[in-house]
Amino acid sequence: MILIACINIYFQIVIWHATKGEIVTVVDCHPDIIYSISWSRDGSTLATTCKDKKLRIIDPRGNKVLKVSYMIYMQCQSNGYFLVL
Repeated sequence: MILIACINIYFQIVIWHATKGEIVTVVDCHPDIIYSISWSRDGSTLATTCKDKKLRIIDPRGNKVLKVSYMIYMQCQSNGYFLVL
């Protein structure tokens, strides 16, 4: 199954089934604007950064936050990526 993650205007992550075009789940754990989202290499988790300066590791299949930590530094690069150091 190929999944696609996107962000909506309600500060939620929407997981889509790519071939069927259907929503699989909606993850609602952010209180403010989501800046970035990235899949892990094996596709089991998502990492997100938010305006609240927290980095979240999320299990999208279980619809739960596995870990939350504060970001020390965040900068927008010219290529559009955020660095969390």
